[in-house]
Amino acid sequence: MSTLTVETSPKTYYADVDWKDAHLAELTERFPNHWVAVSEGRVVAAHPALGRAMRNAVAETGKSEHEISVFFIYGLDMIL
Repeated sequence: MSTLTVETSPKTYYADVDWKDAHLAELTERFPNHWVAVSEGRVVAAHPALGRAMRNAVAETGKSEHEISVFFIYGLDMIL
């Protein structure tokens, strides 16, 4: 199994975390149990598989994988 490392600048990462947190209810509804790639205040890709979400995000944005923040969005069935 390979490991995917995501390294983005702290400023960009924290902005993406804040955006994700502010939109978590909508993300949970639209993308349950998916990896969601966020860049510049928008979802650029989503997929159940992390590698596929990252590849799609790179293709969509033209950025390197180190410049894109990716978060797993649990579905309501996974939240206790």
